[in-house]
Amino acid sequence: MAMEASSNSRDGLSSTSLQLSVEQWELLRRLRNSHLTKAQITRAYDELDRLDRELGNLFNTAPSTDPVSPSMTITQQISPS
Repeated sequence: MAMEASSNSRDGLSSTSLQLSVEQWELLRRLRNSHLTKAQITRAYDELDRLDRELGNLFNTAPSTDPVSPSMTITQQISPS
């Protein structure tokens, strides 16, 4: 299930819509509630891109050129104890 949000022209993306899964919206809500600024989040995202380029992707998914791609998932395998 994907939810849509429309942006307005004040951020330079006039009339574009953003489609995110419910899980992605919840992650954004948690990030916002962590009291990080937009600038800090953007800087951290850029730093993560840099680290992925330098170290390779540690989670076996290709680096995204589309930051809101709902088809990208990170899976972890848990081995029994």
